[in-house]
Formats: sequence, structure tokens, C-alpha cells
Amino acid sequence: MSDPDTDPAGQRSPREPLLLDIARRFLGEPDSMLAVAPLGAGLINDTYRVDAPAGAFVLQRINGAVFPAPERIMRNLAALHAASLAHPDVGVRVPALSMADGQPYVRDEGGDIWRLTECIEPSRTLRTLDH
Repeated sequence: MSDPDTDPAGQRSPREPLLLDIARRFLGEPDSMLAVAPLGAGLINDTYRVDAPAGAFVLQRINGAVFPAPERIMRNLAALHAASLAHPDVGVRVPALSMADGQPYVRDEGGDIWRLTECIEPSRTLRTLDH
């Protein structure tokens, strides 16, 4: 299977500057301090790993065709994260959201919404649920 962010000659795609710009907007680091690479093989959202001086993160473009109100999803995720911090005895860890301009998401020039969360390691991506 080919990497959608790498052309056949192994060169990075024209999308890389967009990904670096969005990550920079969250992290405040210069592009030269960031590395972005595809993560997993998601069917709904575009997902990337971002490595930065502050650690590893997961950058996702929320698919607006599947989720027509992504801002609501982000508000719900922020509330879920706050609740998990208030009740650590429950034993659920919700990845921390990064903020950009006071919001837990960034809207790109095309109108897509992106989020950046902490990368919880070790973690893995499952293509299907195991029973």
C-alpha cells in the first residue's frame, strides 16, 4: 500500500507544508523543529504523528463529511478530558488537547478542522475490533 503523503519517488508531498503550519499553530515551534509523518491507516480522519521538542503528538483532520459539526465534537472532547482529570479514580485516560488561539482546534484555509492531542505511548491502531 502506498503512502498518500509520499510521491512514487519517495519525496514528501505538497501537503507537508500545510501539516507543519497547522502543527506550528498549536505548538508555537518553528517548522524546522517539527517532524510530521502519517500515522495508522484510518478510514475516517487523516491522522499524523508530530514529533516536537515538547514530545510526540497526534494531528488529525476531522472529516467534515462524516462529522458535520466538528466544533461540537471538540467541545465534547474538551469536556470529557476535563471530567477525566476531575475523576482520576475512574481509570480512563483521555488524551490532552493542545490549544491554538484559545480553541482546541485549528481551521485551515479550506475550512477543515484539525486537532492536536498528546500521543499516548505505547499505543497501537487496530484495523478491526477484537472480540
